[in-house]
Formats: sequence, C-alpha cells, structure tokens
Amino acid sequence: MKRHNTQKVGADTELLSGWVLNKTHSRLNKSFVVDSYIDALAHVARIAVYAEIYKHYPVVQIQHDQVSVTIVKKDTSQKISRDDMRLALKIETIFKH
Repeated sequence: MKRHNTQKVGADTELLSGWVLNKTHSRLNKSFVVDSYIDALAHVARIAVYAEIYKHYPVVQIQHDQVSVTIVKKDTSQKISRDDMRLALKIETIFKH
C-alpha cells in the first residue's frame, strides 16, 4: 500500500496561483472558467483520472462554463498535505491545456 505524504503545508500553497486555503488549512479551493458546459465535463473527466491515481477525491461542481474544485480533508483537524497540493498542481495543468 502506498503511503501518502502527510507533511503539513503552509507557505507552499503560494505555488498554487489562485487556489484559496481556508483558515484551518483543511480545504483548498479554486474555480476555473472554460469555454462551454461540454468543455467543463471533459475537464472533470481528466480530474477523475488523477483523483484515481492519487486516491484523493476532490469535490467538483460545474455551473455552465465554470468548474469549482475543492480538495478537502474529511477530518477538519487534518491539514492539506503535500499529496493534496500535488493533486492541485495536476488539476492546474489540466486547465492550462
């Protein structure tokens, strides 16, 4: 079984342009604008591939041409980890293509 890096993340989130970290550091969120609803669905399908690879499953919401992604810890006493940030970086690359 793969061990996940649970090292706490703070200032490193500055590398994630536009991502918002909540006050307790248990939730990381960003919204992306795309060309159409179909384009939004295609991006979400790509997110699903990375979610399966990393075994981290973000909350994803679609509203017409906007996709909101939230990486959240179920236990709010846990903080966003480097693995969570790695997933956020992968999601970022999806929307740059």
